[in-house]
Amino acid sequence: MADYHQSCFILENDTENRKELFRIMERLGFHAQHCTGAFVCETCHMEPDLVVVGQEYDVPDSRQVFGNVELLIRESQAPVLTLAHHKEGFLSHFDNVQVYPGNDMLEEMAWSLFSSHLKRRTLRNELVKTVRGIQHIDEGEFHFKTLEEAQALALLLAALAPHKKLLRLGLSELFINAVEHGNLGITAEEKLKLKKDGGWLNEIDRRLALKDHRDKFVRLIVKRDAEMFFLDIEDQGDGFNWQETLEQATAQVGFAKAGRGIAIAKKAGLDELNFMGKGNQLQCAFRLAGEGTLL
Repeated sequence: MADYHQSCFILENDTENRKELFRIMERLGFHAQHCTGAFVCETCHMEPDLVVVGQEYDVPDSRQVFGNVELLIRESQAPVLTLAHHKEGFLSHFDNVQVYPGNDMLEEMAWSLFSSHLKRRTLRNELVKTVRGIQHIDEGEFHFKTLEEAQALALLLAALAPHKKLLRLGLSELFINAVEHGNLGITAEEKLKLKKDGGWLNEIDRRLALKDHRDKFVRLIVKRDAEMFFLDIEDQGDGFNWQETLEQATAQVGFAKAGRGIAIAKKAGLDELNFMGKGNQLQCAFRLAGEGTLL
């Protein structure tokens, strides 16, 4: 851990409790940052490894325009630790939301969640190293099965384009949707219930091991020209009503159930995004940077 400096967002409006949360997280070695507004903060720029929510915080409505704090948290896939009365509000924005009963249990739970997050992050970064040569190819085909593989490819591809932080988030949303909603058949309603029960990631792992799903993969075909990078993403699921979901994403309604990931992808640097057929295939594209640099 000596070479890794973990960071934490603290969402708390009460001054005294915020100080206590800072003391707890700094004892664990976190660099803590206070987010000053409802998912909008001018001083928060570093990806968090953990998010801690205190007693008093105004959770934005799920239809609200995305703030930079929400985008950073979603992009990093950081776990969110909150008190019970805030849980449902945060579940409409994030996947990994856990409840801590009070400050006396926060230290133990925070370290456990961070350790699991770090393992997944390390695996993702190791996967990136295995395919770094993608920056030199004109076309190719990739297959991925897991969330970590999806995130690794998104991280790698985003390095080819300007504003790569947001693009990485948009590609992650699309790749993860293909795995969990496409191949594994987890509906938006099922995912919301799993998130409420704290079993989302365990259910992903369980379904990946099932006979019906263990051989499924998402196919990604990439091509490039002098200015654009094109992606064709196809999962092996049954598809979905993409016309209705795109309408929701455009209108920013119903995000608690579906469409928020697609809406973020559309705002995250993709110049084209089009679903095909029954909804298990989509084509998207983004403009290349002058010189792609890898993270």
